[in-house]
Amino acid sequence: MSTRVAKLTRSRLLEKDGGGTLYFIVHAGRRPEFLTPELVPEFEGEEAWFEIERSRGPVWSTWKVLRQVERPA
Repeated sequence: MSTRVAKLTRSRLLEKDGGGTLYFIVHAGRRPEFLTPELVPEFEGEEAWFEIERSRGPVWSTWKVLRQVERPA
């Protein structure tokens, strides 16, 4: 397991379809990864910084969002 701070960006449905959150993009490595809305605590705005934990499995990795943090300096 590894823990790091990463920016999560909200991707929304079109306004005509309600504008709700479709998924979050995790900016924490060489390529973006995606989280479903139920895995991320509620926050205001379109992006925020979180402490996240990565667990590596035999086939894929999973992210666990631990808590919202301030943007790193």
